Order: sequence, then C-alpha cells, then structure tokens
Amino acid sequence: MSRFAFRVDVPFPFTQYCACRSYSAMGTMSSREPVGWRDHMGDLDRSTMSRSQERTWSIVVHAAAFAGLLVPFGSILGPLIVWIIKKPESAEVDRQGKAAMNYQISMLIYVIVAAVLIRYAIGWVLLIALGIFWFVMVLVATIRVANDRGPGYLLSMGFLK
Repeated sequence: MSRFAFRVDVPFPFTQYCACRSYSAMGTMSSREPVGWRDHMGDLDRSTMSRSQERTWSIVVHAAAFAGLLVPFGSILGPLIVWIIKKPESAEVDRQGKAAMNYQISMLIYVIVAAVLIRYAIGWVLLIALGIFWFVMVLVATIRVANDRGPGYLLSMGFLK
C-alpha cells in the first residue's frame, strides 16, 4: 500500500500536510481507506468531472443567464437547466448553480418591485438601473468564475443553500 503526502491550501501560518492512501485509476480510494475519510472530503468525492470541465460548466451556468436577452425568463431558465443537468456530476457546478440561481431570483424580485413602482417616476429609473446592474454583474461573475474565484454577486439573497 503506497502512501503520499499532499498540501492542503490554507493561509500561510496554518499550512498542513496530510498523508493518505493511494487512489485507484478511477480516482477513488482503495477499499482499505481509513474510517471517516470520506467525512473529511465533503462534496469532493461526488465529482465525476475533471477540474477543467468543472470550470467550463461553472462558466456556462453563469453565462446562461444571457439567454434572458433573447428568451422571456431565459435569465432564470438558462442557469436552471444547466444547473439541474450538471449538479449531480460536480459539487463545484452545484455551488455555482446555486449562486447563479440566487442572483437571478433576487433580480426577478427587484424587477417586480420596480415594475410596481412604474406608476411613480422612480419605477422607470429603477428598471433601467437594474437592467444595467444585471448585465454587469452577470458578466463580472462569469469572468470571476473563469479565473477560479467566487462569483461575487452583489444584492443576491440566499434562497438556495
């Protein structure tokens, strides 16, 4: 049974090293893994994608919101469809899909409130501002995810945990 050490990325003073047993060709631990090993891995063992595939699908989840420019409710349906299809394959895509859906649902609520305020002059101003804000935030989130950072949506309510 071979053993190897790998570095766990944490801030400098807390850098730790962990020894674990060898992986099989499928990327799973051998049958003699220590009790509780998977408990420490969390969602990492759910991934059936390579890191580059996870990253690509995470980008697609956020960029799918631009479907709202062509299709009514596409800003919600685009990320929702990609998220539902790909979330069983990767915990990272699941997290990114939840972030995208939280933002899109939040923006829908803000647009509904602004639409109610159309009878007052402020509603039109809010709708224009929300449209620009939505476009910029989706673009920024897509770029941030492409650079391996969190999406960083502002004004996003946490509906999906």
